[in-house]
Amino acid sequence: MKFLTPLFLAALLPAFAAGEDLWTTDLDAARKTAAEGKKDLLLSFTGSDWCQGCIMLKERIFSEAVFREGVKDQFVLVELDYPKNRTKLGEALVKRNELLLDQYFVAEFPTIILADELGRPYAQTSLSTYEPQGPADYVKHLTELRERRAIRDEALASAEKLAGLDRAKALQAAIAAFPDATVDAFYGEVVEKIHAADPDDATGFREARDYRKAVAGYEVTIEQLFDEGKFAEAIKAADDFVAKNDPSGFERQHILMAKLMATVEIGTEAASLALLEEIKTIAPHSEIGIEAARLKGRITAFFAEEKKAPQPAAVPDSEATPAPEGQSPCSEDLEKPND
Repeated sequence: MKFLTPLFLAALLPAFAAGEDLWTTDLDAARKTAAEGKKDLLLSFTGSDWCQGCIMLKERIFSEAVFREGVKDQFVLVELDYPKNRTKLGEALVKRNELLLDQYFVAEFPTIILADELGRPYAQTSLSTYEPQGPADYVKHLTELRERRAIRDEALASAEKLAGLDRAKALQAAIAAFPDATVDAFYGEVVEKIHAADPDDATGFREARDYRKAVAGYEVTIEQLFDEGKFAEAIKAADDFVAKNDPSGFERQHILMAKLMATVEIGTEAASLALLEEIKTIAPHSEIGIEAARLKGRITAFFAEEKKAPQPAAVPDSEATPAPEGQSPCSEDLEKPND
């Protein structure tokens, strides 16, 4: 070793480190490396100093030589960390990671997303959907997930050879497994090709997507109204949605369930039971239809308890405590008894 000059050692060490540590935090650089090496991206969304599942995955799977050897020819590994102590990341990386969290619609940690060299996701896994039995098992799991890219790419290539509605249908099949949000964020070019091949929407692709977006918007509205205690407005929102979109079957039941919850909150027993029967009748054997049948007894019991609950004694006006300016005397929420 005495013959190795410090300069020579300095040249060797970076290469050694690169060989040992397959992970990077730079997605842009990883995409370039993946394109050059004809590999895919493995994006690990992790909370390195607080998420127990993330820590377990790193210690028992990612740190093992079996894992590193099994993935090095398939993936470029990208760690996207969201620690409680973010000072070690630097402000720029923190901001970049936050954008990626939203862009890839990550809802839990750890989440592993497999994407092509362009960053377009084609598969996703987490500990809630798959529990690895060891590093070799996890490599096998990832390899199987990677086959989805081959299926996607083959479908897209086949579609390019077609025209008209056949082309539109083939393109739709290629992206059918992806959520609308993923399609909008990463497969916009494919959507444009579908519209061009089917300008009159004979396949119903555009109509179906527009309806799903309307449902998503409705759900956001309903959640906000419930948070604000505006149950009458929630009932109106449900009625307006049904009038405009005329959903049927399970979809109609889904919309009306929010109206039912709001009707119960308002305290209207007869209307609640009537709406419950309507929901059940639409599709008795659907998941919601079966649940509606079970809810009848609970709703009846709930209102029975409400009637038995002692009412607060009336306070003479002279003894009443004035409400703070700008606040209604009934502005505080009353907790209803459990059913």
